[in-house]
Amino acid sequence: MQTGEWLAVEVKLGGDAAIDEAARSLLKLRDRVDSVAAGEPIKLIVVTAVGNYSHERRDGVAVVPIGALGP
Repeated sequence: MQTGEWLAVEVKLGGDAAIDEAARSLLKLRDRVDSVAAGEPIKLIVVTAVGNYSHERRDGVAVVPIGALGP
């Protein structure tokens, strides 16, 4: 990563409601960070214990099952 690049990750064990909550939290964080000083995030990611496939939500938040991160 180069200086000034950042991403945010939230881990949730629950299903869709927990993922929605985490996505809202990440979007709120993004909006609170000074984008002039810190830049825009590279990605907002919810890591979850649910599901088998990674995907990107319509709001741009990525949802990644923990199993996709490694053995």
